[in-house]
Amino acid sequence: IHIVIGIITSSVGELIRAATFSNFVANFGLITIFLLFLFIKQRYFTARINTLMPDPNRRAKLYFATAVSSFFVMNHEIRHRA
Repeated sequence: IHIVIGIITSSVGELIRAATFSNFVANFGLITIFLLFLFIKQRYFTARINTLMPDPNRRAKLYFATAVSSFFVMNHEIRHRA
């Protein structure tokens, strides 16, 4: 009976390791796709903003407001992690 329990335990351990690895690979793939999307979008972001806001003063205010709001959102997320 000890042999059967050992086989079952090792099989369960292998299944857990395989599931953990597959979850890691899936998450890594999704994060990679998301980052690629962000880098592609960022490449054209400045051109879009320049087209939408030809006035450099308004554009500078927009960049500043975006940076400040991003800082506060990130700061809030870091402080309130569970």
